[in-house]
Order: sequence, then structure tokens, then C-alpha cells
Amino acid sequence: MNPRHAAAVLLAAAVCLPGSARQDEAEDRLAKLPAAYGKLTSNVSSPLPLAEAEGVFDQFGDWRFDRSRLTPEQRGMVSTLFALASLSQGDAAAAKTYVAEALAERADQPAVQELAYYVACAAGDGKLATTSVARLTSLLPSEAQAAWRGRARTAKMFGVRVGDVTAPLIEGGTVSIGKREGKPLVVFLWNLRKKPDDAQVECMRAQYNGLRDSKVEFIAVTANPPNQQQDAKNFARGKQMNWKHVFENRASGAPITQKVFKAPVQPMQVIIDAAGIVRAAGDVGDAGLTYALRAVAAEADTKVQPPEMTPADDKPLAREAVGEEDAQPAPAKEGELTDDRDAEQKLREARLMQRTGSKTRAKAMLEEIVKKHPNSKQAKDAQERLNNMP
Repeated sequence: MNPRHAAAVLLAAAVCLPGSARQDEAEDRLAKLPAAYGKLTSNVSSPLPLAEAEGVFDQFGDWRFDRSRLTPEQRGMVSTLFALASLSQGDAAAAKTYVAEALAERADQPAVQELAYYVACAAGDGKLATTSVARLTSLLPSEAQAAWRGRARTAKMFGVRVGDVTAPLIEGGTVSIGKREGKPLVVFLWNLRKKPDDAQVECMRAQYNGLRDSKVEFIAVTANPPNQQQDAKNFARGKQMNWKHVFENRASGAPITQKVFKAPVQPMQVIIDAAGIVRAAGDVGDAGLTYALRAVAAEADTKVQPPEMTPADDKPLAREAVGEEDAQPAPAKEGELTDDRDAEQKLREARLMQRTGSKTRAKAMLEEIVKKHPNSKQAKDAQERLNNMP
């Protein structure tokens, strides 16, 4: 039996019994939680299968809101499991909420700090990424620290808006790097001096083939001098890199690789969300980028709501990036639904309640959104959820 599947079975046995059950029996079952937690979090770099992620909520939903009988350690375990399950489902907003709870109780656990970094990648939170990397390296043995310190170099890109930079594609047409119009973008930066290895290319192929029917777009950007353009084309063709390509025709001062992204390493992958904001950047195949890609794809398909973005401290990645005055939402036209920040927060809480078992509280919250924020997009979403509730 798969260890994680066995752990899911064990989780079911760990759920507290109803009030009518004997307290000693409930405590005996609760004592099994650490073993289940240990198995499910033994490798947080690998997403849970979707069925198992949903199973975590099914098994702990009602318990999530009954914290009176849980110790701080147990609360931290449950929050960590919910963060991992949400992240595996592509719900970065929920994962960010849960991992904050987990960090409050279990910040000294390497698995929690590692998970926090992956949540930061999915949510585009550079501050959380930097903090979790620093904390994790202090908890790991010296031989494991170097790989994590390298991630701090790209964390400063997280949450930064990309400018409206347009580049020609060798296949014809153009691509806008920052003006995404609802379509996430995966950018693969490479050159002939720093070519991707077979494992990196295979990872990109798997991502591309898995999402080619989604709203996510893929491009490769290669910075080589003009006399190497044909060699770059031959390499890409030979490796079956079948996504679209931008050739920058220069090795230094390349407008995208060096001026926009200031790429500290190559090959490098950058995940840009549907709003033109960098969620994550780093080595191809890094688990954080896998989670980030899962999140932006789920958001673009409106399966989940995007996380609330915290403005990055760093300067925009390009001069053409919008300023704060441009980033404000345009006034709504008559009859047009608006985005309401307060309603969005309430909707996010209601969604969490729905998924974690408190249907009555979720219904009350949704009804409040419809009543108090009637002309918002969130009220429309809330009403649709109410209509679908039994």
C-alpha cells in the first residue's frame, strides 16, 4: 500500500469521535495523529494526489473548527495538513491561511518551513519565501543548506509586476510578457552556453503537454548572438521543445533575460499569473514552481480564487511596468459589477468553511455577502454557491 494512502486511512481513525463516544477512546485515536502526520508530510515537495488532498478535508472538516480539545501541537499538525492539501489542489489563498496557522504552532519544524516556501511560490509572496528559506537553512544540516540558499536569489522576484514588454515569436506574431489578459505565462530562459539538460527539458515537456489545453501559455526565451540562432533552433527542435520561442539575438544586454528578469541563473523558469505578476522563479523542476504552476492554472480556470497579493518591495521588473495609479481598478460602468475587497475576504472565508465542513457558517457568510455587497462580483459568486448548496 502506498505510504500516503496508508496515512490517509490512519487519519480517518484519528478523527475525534462524537460527543457521545467515550473520551478515553477519542484520546486513544487522537494519539495516532502524529504517525499519520509524519507520513503525509514526509515529502512535502511532492503534491498529494487530488483524491487524498480532498480526503484530508473530508476527514478533518468538522474538527477544523472545534479546537477546544486540541493542543497547540495538534492544531499545528492539522493546519499543516490543510496547507499541504490546499496547495496540492492549487488553492494558494487557502494554503497561505493554513500555513500561517501552522507556523504559529510549529515554526521549528523543517517540514513546515519547507511547506511555507512552497506556499510562498504558489502565492507570489517574496517576504514569506525569504523568511522561510532563512529559517529552514538554520534548521537543516550544513550539507543541505546550500541548495536552499540558492532559492533566496530568485525570491526577490516573487510578487513583482512585469512590465508590458512585447517580443516577436520566431513562429510569427508576438507575445506580451506582462500584459496577460487572463492567461498565465510560463517563461523558460536559456542559452547555448547554459543549455537545459535532458531532465529539465522533460520536465518542461510534461508541464506543456499537461496544460496545452488550458489557458496557460508557454514560451522559451533564448539569449544568443545572431550567428548562433540556427544552432539554437536545431537544439530546440532536437529536444522537442514544441512551445513558442523568442530569440533575443544577443548574448549581453538581452531585453527580456537580463533587462526584465535580470536572471541570476540559467536555465531558469518564471511563472507569471493571469494578472502579469511573477508568482515564482527558479530552477526548472523545482517543487515550488510546480506548486505555483498548479495554482495559476487553477485560478485561470476559475476553480479557485487567487490570493490577495501584497505589493512587492522591489522595483518593477521593467520600466514599462504600471505605476500604482495605473494599478487601481477603473471606475465601474453603470450596471457593471465591481470588485469589492471586503466582500472578497468574506468570500474566501466562506469557501474555507464550505471545504472544511462548516456548511451552516458558510451559508450564513454567503448570505451576508449577497445582502451587504449586492453590486459586487463576489456577491454574484456567493449567490451561485448558495444556489448549488443543498
